[in-house]
This record gives sequence, C-alpha cells and structure tokens, in this order.
Amino acid sequence: DLRARNIPVQRTALSSNGHSHPVYSLALVGSQNAHNIVSVSNDGRLCVWSMGMLQQPHKTLDLKKEKKDISGHCITFPEGETNIFFVGSEEGAIHKSQIHGSKASQGMETISETYEGHFGPVTSLHCHPTTEGHQVYESNNLMLSSSFDWTVKLWNTKEVSKPILSFDSYDDYVYDVQWSPVHPSVFATSDGDGYVDIWDLNKDIESSRIRHRTGERAVNKLRWSTDGRQLALGDSNGGLSIWNVDKDFYTTKSEDWSKLDRLMDHSSRGLSG
Repeated sequence: DLRARNIPVQRTALSSNGHSHPVYSLALVGSQNAHNIVSVSNDGRLCVWSMGMLQQPHKTLDLKKEKKDISGHCITFPEGETNIFFVGSEEGAIHKSQIHGSKASQGMETISETYEGHFGPVTSLHCHPTTEGHQVYESNNLMLSSSFDWTVKLWNTKEVSKPILSFDSYDDYVYDVQWSPVHPSVFATSDGDGYVDIWDLNKDIESSRIRHRTGERAVNKLRWSTDGRQLALGDSNGGLSIWNVDKDFYTTKSEDWSKLDRLMDHSSRGLSG
C-alpha cells in the first residue's frame, strides 16, 4: 500500500501449507468486491490466498498428472472465471484444471486436459478478453502461450490436438504474451533479446506489425493499459518503462471482430483437415 510506507503491509509466511519453491505466477480472481490471489510454483502446488490474510492459503491444490507433480510456471483464467484455469509447465505442456471439484477435494489427479506443442518451459499464458457487445469465435476459448522454445502459439482450448497457429519468428526466449484489452486481433510479446513485438492477426499471421528493441536487457513482463494505448514493460534489471502505442492498434472497427472470426474458423478447419 503506497499510502502507508515503502515496505509490504502484508506478506506470506513460510509454512507447510504454502509454497516450498519460488512462486512463478500470480492471478487475481473474483468479483468486483471480493478478490483472491492464486499462485503457482514449480513445487507442484497451487495456493489460493485471501487479500486480507496472507499468513496461510485458505485453499491448496496439488497439481498432478499420472501421479507426477506439475511444475507450474504461469497461470491464466478465462475472463470472468474463478474456478477453471490453465497452467503452463516447466516441461512445456499446458494443463487445464479447476480449483473446486470432486477430484481436487479427494486428492486425486487434478488435470482434466493437456495441450502439447511447446518444447521448452511455458513462460506466459493469456486467455482472450471478452469485449462488451462482441463475441469472437467463442473468444473465451482462444488462448496465447509463449515459451523458452522461441515461439508463441495460439490455441482453441476446446481442441487439445495442437495449436491453431504458431509464431516462430523469434531469435530468443519469449517471456511474455498479452492480448490487447480493446482490439480483438492485436497482441504483444516480449523476448530475451530486448524486443517487443505487436501483432495484428487480421493484417498478418506471418510477422509482427511492429518490432522494437527497447535495449540490451531482456523484457520479462509486459502489460497493456486498460484503454490499449500504452504498454508497461519490465526488464531483467528491474527497470520499468511505459511506451505509447500507435493508434492503429487501439482503434477498432466493427468488422475487426468478424475478420478474426473468419480467420479462426479457417485455421481450425485447416487443423482438423
């Protein structure tokens, strides 16, 4: 809380109920008035924390597939979802699971689906955001992933065979990928060579529309402003920078949604064929 002082007002404690290895990813889920923090770690555990009490998680879930622990590197929830989630693993697979359910409560295998396509640790996942008044190809089923295998992939989460599209133009680890919050076909990526790329699927699926090198350091994290006009970038030296985005990437037309719909339908039919 920046209004209080320059040290944390709350922090988690080391306990047998929490994580025993580094936390790689956090997600904030819940309603407008009640939020929980969900964390994953390469210790194979997911923890759900109350915002008001971080001494110990109020729920834990051991991520298992075929009796083996899943080393989680990143997590994402479909927009508006508080139960079903996707976790990217150190082994390169993406897994679907749920926090609440009979299998979870009985301590049994907790993975319901597995998506295989990456050949290195999955560094980031992002489900397509819904936009009021528009529905794109059942947009909640679209998900982007990035990986240490130098690729970004687009998935239809109802199809577990292989990704719809693969973007292979990178020359280093891809650390983060994020959909634009306002434009349905736009997303941004960041990599280990300091580059940020902005893609527009409606314009080109072979190469990014903008490729900009921010410096010598890896760009580990990026986030869009809520209006899609700026990108916040975090680098490997702890630096934070804010970049303005060209208006073409946040100005939308009504046909942008239908164009993406047709592209995804064509790509999926090609996949099934």
